[in-house]
Amino acid sequence: MDIDSELWRERLEINLHDLHTDVARQPAYYAEIAELGAELKANVQQAKLSRDLVKAKVDTQIRSSPATFGLEKVTEGAIQSVLTDSSKMVKAERALLVCQKEHDLVQVLVTAFEHRRSMLNNEVQLYMANYWDERNAMSTVPKEGRERLRKDRTEEIVERRRRKAEGRGE
Repeated sequence: MDIDSELWRERLEINLHDLHTDVARQPAYYAEIAELGAELKANVQQAKLSRDLVKAKVDTQIRSSPATFGLEKVTEGAIQSVLTDSSKMVKAERALLVCQKEHDLVQVLVTAFEHRRSMLNNEVQLYMANYWDERNAMSTVPKEGRERLRKDRTEEIVERRRRKAEGRGE
């Protein structure tokens, strides 16, 4: 499964000048990435079952005809050695590792969106307390600095949207 990590990283960003939109989109973003995480968890479980099935089949084949696998004496150690070297087992183990990696990467995004929710909550609380109000005595950034920060952030958003539109041919 291919995950568009750039898209998800963009979705993680919080625009302080458009909090209401970020707050409104958060549940849908979280639901989407959490559902993907659940699907990938199911893939991991399926890959484990497949690996176990392959292991059982190869184990049965080894025990039924050990000479075919180059075994003179059938011991648990010898069977495990042949199982480990089996191309079918290697393939099943690799498939399981790929599924686990995909799941782990999506879980990082799920955690990041949980943090985003918390940060959005904090930003809304700051907004409600007029923390960003120009008249607020708590504001330590001079007016020119605040204006420059707003302008820089707006230019950054416009530039990112322009690049995104060019990249997708929109």
